[in-house]
Amino acid sequence: MGTLTVKATCDGSNFHISDQVDLKPNTTCLLTIEVIEEDPYEDPFKHLLKHAGTVRGPADWSVEHDHY
Repeated sequence: MGTLTVKATCDGSNFHISDQVDLKPNTTCLLTIEVIEEDPYEDPFKHLLKHAGTVRGPADWSVEHDHY
């Protein structure tokens, strides 16, 4: 199959993969870990794009935006 690069987080004992991985169940893998130093201050535009379309609100939110 080759090499896959996926993003994951570790809770101290287990890795939780953030990306979709197309592997058969119980596939044995060798993990090479590279720690990514993430900027704690995310770019506001990237934050908005990441959450775009995920906010739930009233059906008439756009019509009644001044009311809310």
